[in-house]
Amino acid sequence: MSLAKEPERGEMGSLGELYRAPTLGSLLEMGQWEAAEDKADAIFRELKEHWRDSQEHILETYLNIASSIVSLIHRTKKWLADTLPEDFYALAQGRPAGSDVEELRSWTERVIAAYRRSVSMVEKDSRSSIIRKVQEYIALNPGTVSLQSISAHVFLNPSYLSKVYKLETGEGISEYILQVRMEIAKELLAESPNKIYEISVQLSYQKPSYFIQLFKKHYGMTPQEYRNMLDS
Repeated sequence: MSLAKEPERGEMGSLGELYRAPTLGSLLEMGQWEAAEDKADAIFRELKEHWRDSQEHILETYLNIASSIVSLIHRTKKWLADTLPEDFYALAQGRPAGSDVEELRSWTERVIAAYRRSVSMVEKDSRSSIIRKVQEYIALNPGTVSLQSISAHVFLNPSYLSKVYKLETGEGISEYILQVRMEIAKELLAESPNKIYEISVQLSYQKPSYFIQLFKKHYGMTPQEYRNMLDS
C-alpha cells in the first residue's frame, strides 16, 4: 500500500466518530439522509481537529467509507461502474480518494449523493411496478375489487399501499376504481341490453340509486339520460 506522501507521526490514537453507533453506513442503509449528513460532519470534524496530518487515519477513514458504499450499492443490485462512474476505477484499484481531509470529504459527499440517487431510482422503479400491478388487478376485477383485496394481491399493508398510490399517481385508489367502473358502465349502457339496476349490481353497487348518483356526478347525466342520448 502506498501513500501520497510520508505520514507525519505523532502520538497514536484511534478514530472515535467513524465507529460510534449509529455508523455512517447504517444510517445510509436506513435512508436517514439528514442523520447521515450530520454523521459525516462529525467524522470529518474529528479527523480535521485531531488527525489532519495523519495519512494513516485519512486512509482508514477512506477505506471504511469506501467499503460501506460498495456494499450498499451492491445490495441494491447496481454496478459500481454505473453508480459511481467518476470514482469506480479509483475504487477498483484501491487508490485513496485524496491525501488530505478536505479532498476525502469532497469525495465522500460525491459518492453518498450518487448512492442516494441510485436508491431513489430503485424505489421509483419498485413503486411504478406496484402501481402497474394495482391497475391491472382493478381492470381484471372491477366489480369485486376492494382496497383489502388489492393489498393482499400486492402483499402490502392497505394504509401503506394507499400512501404509495397517492404519491405516485396524485389520486386515491378508490378514485381510480370509481373511474374504471364508470367507464365500464358507459360501455355496458351503450352495448349491453341489461337494465340499469343489473349494471349497478355488476359493478358492485347493490343500491341502484347510489350507482345513478355516482354516474350523474361523474358524467353530468343519469345512466338513463345517457342511454337516451345514444338512442336519439
